Amino acid sequence: MTGTTGDAVSTQVLEWVQTNDWYQINTDTNQLRLERRFGRAIETMARHLESEDKPKLRRQLLHCWDSLTAKCRTIDLLCRAGCFSLKDRMELDFLRCKAVGAGCELAELLNLIYRSLACEREEPDLSMRSCRAVNSDNTAEWLTYRQAADILVVSKATICRWVKERKLVGNGKHGRQIRLSKTSVLLAKQDMEDQQLRQDVQDLRKDARMTGF
Repeated sequence: MTGTTGDAVSTQVLEWVQTNDWYQINTDTNQLRLERRFGRAIETMARHLESEDKPKLRRQLLHCWDSLTAKCRTIDLLCRAGCFSLKDRMELDFLRCKAVGAGCELAELLNLIYRSLACEREEPDLSMRSCRAVNSDNTAEWLTYRQAADILVVSKATICRWVKERKLVGNGKHGRQIRLSKTSVLLAKQDMEDQQLRQDVQDLRKDARMTGF
């Protein structure tokens, strides 16, 4: 596994979602441009994670990818339909922001996966020490229960329940050493926002019908 499917792709995904012309829909749609640019790299990474027996990371990767792809497809459909009111344009702008956010989370996850795989490729006598440092001390990748609760806007009791239900991934430690995977927290946040997005879109369309737009 080379950097072309890890840190390099992470940078390219981040650049793509920030510079893509989301409203330019001709022959190539946003979904098609995304899949042509990164589809093969994502498939390669998913196969590698499967061969390395890392099902959780593989599921997280495919979930992030599917989330971004779905948002691209929704934007494409709305662009094809056209905007006939201010509410239509606000809905489209909102979805674009959500797509950019999903792309940023995919880029972050790819970077995390690359560092995890690179850590395991180190010399055997240094591997455990290096991986332990990455997994337990790097605050960019692990969060406390309070930090997770603040990000998800829920109580610590809810965080504890979600850990037990395996909705969030912990570091396997106890007491004050307990930390939660930042990636799993961000994915949970994305799921919550996706649900809210679907509800917001339904409300916007309902309001548009009621006001005659």
